[in-house]
Amino acid sequence: DAGKAMSPRTPYSSGVRGRCTELLLEALGELEGRSWVELCWAMRRLCVAGRRPGENLQSPVLSCSRQLDLSAAASVRQPIADGRCRALLIGVNYSGQEGLEILGSHKQVAKMREYLLQQGFPDEDP
Repeated sequence: DAGKAMSPRTPYSSGVRGRCTELLLEALGELEGRSWVELCWAMRRLCVAGRRPGENLQSPVLSCSRQLDLSAAASVRQPIADGRCRALLIGVNYSGQEGLEILGSHKQVAKMREYLLQQGFPDEDP
């Protein structure tokens, strides 16, 4: 079909469950005060432990738009609250993309929303 875009093929294109949010919340819930590096390692450990036979391993990757001390305690809030805290939550399921579809992304968005509310984010922007 000439009008249909082809899905990108990657080494992770088959058997991926889209568990990043699930792993993040589980790792955050295990131990308070973890550094960002420790958090990534905990996510990787949880991913390996929960891997199904034949499933590709997802490696958690951290990216940030500002300088970040990776040895500091992981937090979704800025250390100095000098304004509004906002979060944009998007669930992407790649519907119709063979090998890339992720089920339940809306549930992961709801879980992350609940976590952010517990961390002090306001329910609505005033």
